[in-house]
Amino acid sequence: MKKLKNRNLLLAKEAFLQEQYIALPPFEHLLDSVHILAQEPGIYLVKGGHGCGKSTLFRHFAISRPNVSYFAPGFLDKDLLNTFNKIKNNKVFIIDESDLYNPHTLERLRISAQRDRLSLFLVTSQDFTPPSTTFEGAIHKSLDFPSLNLTHTKEYIQKKLINHSLLPSLLLDNLAYRFIYRYTKGNPRAIDRFLYLYFDILYNYNEKKGKRKFLEMSAIELGYIDV
Repeated sequence: MKKLKNRNLLLAKEAFLQEQYIALPPFEHLLDSVHILAQEPGIYLVKGGHGCGKSTLFRHFAISRPNVSYFAPGFLDKDLLNTFNKIKNNKVFIIDESDLYNPHTLERLRISAQRDRLSLFLVTSQDFTPPSTTFEGAIHKSLDFPSLNLTHTKEYIQKKLINHSLLPSLLLDNLAYRFIYRYTKGNPRAIDRFLYLYFDILYNYNEKKGKRKFLEMSAIELGYIDV
């Protein structure tokens, strides 16, 4: 029995170590909009805070749809432009964390998208400012990435546990969901970090199900609570 309990806690840790797309109503609604917009040439801005799930959603979109080029964060400006210009067959391009590129690079992307009639999605932070009035005028639509409320936060956590063959009710109660939402504000990356640490603490303390003190220990470790 003890081995099974420890195995479940290790599986629970693993569930929140891996980034994966979780189909939730606000994410699915945005994804539907992206599918529709991708059928028409244009420049589309998608803004959201750090850790809200932008990269995960657009990677999922790129995998699920043919002829989509997804540029993960980390390209040098020169390499991004060289790779972008070498891709001839695709008509849908996603530039993740595009606000990290210099204004000249963004203008080059805009010119290419308009010239070749591409669907260009620029995924940015919430405080992104277009590099010029010309660029701003070329944006066909701006979308705000949705945040998760308490209900969606609970569903996000439960689906991640179920995906690892775990029964959520044996690991978390409503108090835990409310506590986690209070500090993470429904941010998926923050939820993952919180629960990975929480289940790690439970594993090391040899506890089957959490008590408030273990939730508080996690919040203290992550800097949410001052002591």
